[in-house]
Parts: sequence; C-alpha cells; structure tokens
Amino acid sequence: MMQNLRGSDAATAAPPASMFWLFTLGMAIFGLLALFSNDPLFVVVTSAVAVGCMLIAALSGLRVYGPSFRRSAPALAGTSSQEAIIALLGHDVDVAYLTDSDGDIVYANPVAVERFGEISDGHLATAFSRLLANPEAVLFRLQNRATGTGAAREDIITRTGQFRLSLVNLGDDKQLWRLDDLGKASRGNGRGGDTLTLPMLTAGPTDAILYLNEPFRKLLGYRPKSLIDIFGPEQLASGQLRDFRSASGVVTMLVGMVDGAAGRREVYMLPSGRTAPSQDCPPALAAGWNAIEDLPVPLLKIAKDGTITASNREARSLLGLTTTQERRVQDVLDGLGRPVADWVRESLTGGGGNGSQFLRGRGDNQETFVQVTLNTADGPEGRHLIAVLNDVTELKTLEPDLKLFE
Repeated sequence: MMQNLRGSDAATAAPPASMFWLFTLGMAIFGLLALFSNDPLFVVVTSAVAVGCMLIAALSGLRVYGPSFRRSAPALAGTSSQEAIIALLGHDVDVAYLTDSDGDIVYANPVAVERFGEISDGHLATAFSRLLANPEAVLFRLQNRATGTGAAREDIITRTGQFRLSLVNLGDDKQLWRLDDLGKASRGNGRGGDTLTLPMLTAGPTDAILYLNEPFRKLLGYRPKSLIDIFGPEQLASGQLRDFRSASGVVTMLVGMVDGAAGRREVYMLPSGRTAPSQDCPPALAAGWNAIEDLPVPLLKIAKDGTITASNREARSLLGLTTTQERRVQDVLDGLGRPVADWVRESLTGGGGNGSQFLRGRGDNQETFVQVTLNTADGPEGRHLIAVLNDVTELKTLEPDLKLFE
C-alpha cells in the first residue's frame, strides 16, 4: 500500500515524458483544424483547445526536462570555465600545467611541452623531476600551504638561475601550476649569478673580485675589491666555516668553491645554521635542500648514524650514484684507518672529528678521490652534518698517503 502510494505520488510529482508529447501532438492537431476550418465557432473552440494543449505541454516539459537541464547547467559551466583557462594558458610565456588534486596532468601548455616534453605517466612530479631532486616533497609542501589560502609559491635555485613555482587552487578538483623563469632576462645579459638568492662571487687569480651578485652586495652592505676585504688574509678553501662582517653584524657561513679557467674561482656562501636568518641572510640548508640541487658545489647532508639524508646533483655525479637514498656515507666512501662512521660521530659530538679528510670512493668508484669537509648544522630534524666534497682525483700523490692509513 505504501509502495503504491509512493508510486502514485511520484507519478503526480513528475509526469512521464509521454504526457508532454501527447499534449504537444494535441496542440498541433487542433491548431491545424482551426487553421483550415471555415466555421467561426469551430475555429474558436479548436483554437482554445490548441492553446490549452500548448500550456499543458509547456508545464509538462518544464517538470520533465527542467531538473535534468538544471543538473547539466553547472557541468556545462564548469566545462566552459576549464576551456577558457586552457585557452588562456595556451598563450602563457611560462611553463603552466592544469592538474587534478592528485597531480595528474589535465593540460600542459606549449611552453611546458617544449621544456619537459611528453610525460610518460602523466604526473606533474615526473615532469619536475628534471628540475628538482625530490619533486613529490615540493609539490606536497605547496599543496599544504595552499589549503588555507588557496595559493602558494616557492623559489627554487639552480645553477642557471632561479625559478618560482606557484600553485593556485581553482576549485572543482583542479589546480593551476606555473613555473616562472626568473633568471631568463639575467641570463640573456650574462648575469645569471644575480638570479641566485645565495651570495656568490667570482674571484681572479690574484684574489681580486671580478663579479659580486646582488644577494652578496646586500649582505655585505658595501662593495669589496678583493677577497681580503671580506675574509681577511687567511686563504679561502671549500668547506670552511668563515666569519665575516655583514651589514647586520658578523655572520658565519659555509664556503663552497669551484675552480674555473685561468685561475678564476666561483665562491658560494652557504648558510651554516649558526647564524640566525635575516632579510639578507638565507635560511639554513635544511629548510630547502632542493634549492641547491644544481649548485656546482658537491654537498651531502648526513644524519647521526651516517645515513645520507640529502645530496645535490654534483655530489651524486662525483660519487657515481644516481641516488643516495638508503645509503650511508661509509657505503660510498672509504680510505681512513678508522671507520668513517667514527669520524661522523666525533664531528657531531665535537670530539675533534671536524676538519678535512681525504677519502676514496667504494665499489666501482674506487678511482675517485675526494677531500671531504664536515660541518655541523641544526635543523628541524636535529643536529646533522653538511659535507662539502672536493674532487682531488687528479692529485695522484694522494694514493700513497691513503695507503699509510690502510
């Protein structure tokens, strides 16, 4: 009984589509009869019936087809909106991707396709893996930041310049990702170093400063002419922690140095974790290891147990590795008369283990010799070590010295 009643109510609430077509047909028939009849009374009657059929057909049509139209309208609007966004991104001069919330690519603009090519698995992290050491972590971090505000961005430093990755939540499970090449104009002018947020300079064979980037100028607050003006007379070496005077007081930073042609050297000043970050002093490496992925200075981040928790591309290339995940420093380097793990532990506890050591690669990389300098740093995960590597393979005189330890 209740089922019949509900069925009757449903029929009353939503008349079948056949009623719409029945009254439409009735309207047409009575309209034609009124059109061809010569009897005035018959014309009035049939016309009235035709109008009645038209009204009933119109009401039936609204009740039958109105809900489905209303349901489809937002979808049509959403489709139109997405098409408009895609049309706009097609003319964007920077890399742009439209994805869903899982990072699956819905659309890649021509600039993105030209830079990263076709993405085999269709995921944004795969595209950015050519730019970042750990793209999943960067994307996840930006998505978390954008949860409350609807948008987020992060600057990424590479050897060739600086990029800004930004995210905007568009709603309806869609996200807009843009990669702005902030160093494009600077590289065209031959000043790619100005796009780095890390302080960097180029020095000549006589220690004269040939080039000083903008972050270094801001940090110092003056224009030095030589390395002595900044660091004093003591010789500068990669891996050192050096104190020097800045615009806001004395700061301690880690030196990363790369030898160039004709006696020139590129000097990068890396945050040591011993100086509080300021407007002009960059944050500790632990806060953004991906930012130094393409720096030409080989760097490792080492935990208390010797596990390599992060590395940049230059270090992996030097050690002949594609990844350092689940590796310990003692798995990839050897050459001391004592375990490398002991040296790491002493460096962390301040037991005299700091300084430089000459080590040799392990496994298939035994012909590689490196000078390793360990420095302690603090981060969210606690105290750890930053290792600065220097390739000394060409100095074959090191081999007899290493044998003395064995």
